Amino acid sequence: NVRCIIADSPYDSAAEIIAKVAKDRKLPAGILMPFIALAARLYGGFSIYEKTASEAVSSSDIPVLVIHGQRDAFVPSYMSKNIPGKHIIFSDADHCMSCMVHPEEYDKQIMDFIGTKS
Repeated sequence: NVRCIIADSPYDSAAEIIAKVAKDRKLPAGILMPFIALAARLYGGFSIYEKTASEAVSSSDIPVLVIHGQRDAFVPSYMSKNIPGKHIIFSDADHCMSCMVHPEEYDKQIMDFIGTKS
């Protein structure tokens, strides 16, 4: 029943975003990553290293709209560039704030995208 996916400020690699957030918080990512990977495996049943969003999307026929703010410091926009689909970058928006900075354009892009998928 899923006709399309709209991803606002996504990241491609779980391991990459975890390492980036650890570094931002001045935590030793190199030491923490094995423990985080183990916890993900034990409690979540997945590997943070196995499949990226771009690999998952590539193996699907569901259309994807990727929206990202260029000023996103939490999940930098480069982290979504490999995800296949239509990309909309708002140059002056921070993390998940494109809808607040440009509400009309944001809504228009989404409605145009949904309209082509129904």
